[in-house]
Parts: sequence; C-alpha cells; structure tokens
Amino acid sequence: MVSMCAQENKIPENESLLAARAANKDKRYADAEALMLKLTTSQPELLYPWIELGTAQKGLRKYAEAEHSFKVALGIAPADPKASQDGLILRPDVFADHTTATLSHLAFVSPGAVVTKAGTRTPEFLGVAYSSLGEIYARTGRIPEARAAFDAAASAFPAQAALFRRDETIFFFQEGISDAQLDAAQ
Repeated sequence: MVSMCAQENKIPENESLLAARAANKDKRYADAEALMLKLTTSQPELLYPWIELGTAQKGLRKYAEAEHSFKVALGIAPADPKASQDGLILRPDVFADHTTATLSHLAFVSPGAVVTKAGTRTPEFLGVAYSSLGEIYARTGRIPEARAAFDAAASAFPAQAALFRRDETIFFFQEGISDAQLDAAQ
C-alpha cells in the first residue's frame, strides 16, 4: 500500500496539489492560487484542486472567486465562471445530499489527498467545502447563507459538527455580527 501511495504522488497533478497545499499552509496564497488556477484550467473535472484554489482565494480575500471555486467543488456551479454570469446564490435547498455523487477523477482522502481515478464526495470533503462557504458568507455579511452553509457542513460531516459551529461563532464575532454570533454559539 505504501508503494501505491508513493506512485500516486508522482502524478504531476498530485505534485501541483501537494505544492499548493503546502503554500496554503505557509500562507503563500498567491503561489497556491497560481498552481491551482493552472490545474483547474487544464483539468476542471478534478475536484480537490478546486478546494485548494478556493482556500488560496479565501486567504487572498478574493471572496467571489473563492465562493465560485467551492461551488464548483460541490457541483453547484459550472467550472467556467463565464457560463453563468448571474451570480449563483447558495440557498439552503441547494444543499442536497452530495455524498453519493460519484466523481470521475478524484477521491478526497485526508491528510494526504491525491488525485486518483475515481471517488466520491466524502463527508469530510463536503464539510470542508460547506464550512469554507460559510466563512465566505460570514465575512461578506450574508448571514442566512452563512448559517445554511455551516448547517450543511455539520449535517454532512457530523464528526466535526462542533468544530464547524465553533468556527461559525468565531467568524461572526470577527465580523462584529453579534446577533448571529450568539445564535451560532447556542
């Protein structure tokens, strides 16, 4: 099994993905964004690169771009932003059960997620994507959307629900939205 993982890490897409993850961790968001823009442009069907791209864009405070990247990862936005200029609105009814949606090229496995031939949107994948959207919505003052996204994260990945609720409370606090902060804390 170790040799299989070592072989997977030699795939060029994995090298870019791992480099972007390291750059995001080191807060070199522009570097991560450049790597993932290249990968998502050449292979938009790969989903985990959209998560790393959204993370980088969120770090750069490019909230509209980050929102789009996370929506692509969730399958609720087209990979080509020009395909939909109407600014997709994330509604609670959009948070369908994506856990069985089969992806053609990617499996999300943490902490060493790599590009593979097939996989599904796991609860962990969904939790990360929805909670990231929740942060974006909280930071941009879209309280109902933020609550819906954090609710979806907690529902999708119950093992981390407490973490998602804590983050929701913190983001509302950081943005000075005290009513939403108190609701999230309760």
